[in-house]
Amino acid sequence: MDPTTYAFEVRRGASDILGVELATQDVVTQRVRLKRLENGAYARWSLAVPGQAVERTTQQDGGLVYDPDLASVYFPMTAAFISALPADAPMRTIITVVEADGAVSIWLDGTVTARG
Repeated sequence: MDPTTYAFEVRRGASDILGVELATQDVVTQRVRLKRLENGAYARWSLAVPGQAVERTTQQDGGLVYDPDLASVYFPMTAAFISALPADAPMRTIITVVEADGAVSIWLDGTVTARG
């Protein structure tokens, strides 16, 4: 499976919530299959901020919010967090799913840019 790419943009000085539905679509049948985080699997969202790596997970107190009904992962960002990001500089962001057996799959390989 090739990861999805996406260029997120957030506004400096404002709070925001980035969200991604964990789903795949069969190219022939067009059926969508949701990836549910079950049996110890979790999502990890990494953001390459210059000088540091920011990482959040769906594990307890990991900083991400997971909606099992929508198979969606959300990264809440406070205004202070966004204001500390460099302005107008795309930063690589990666979302992976880590299975209970340790297998890792990349679901999104994109960027986050703080505008303003």
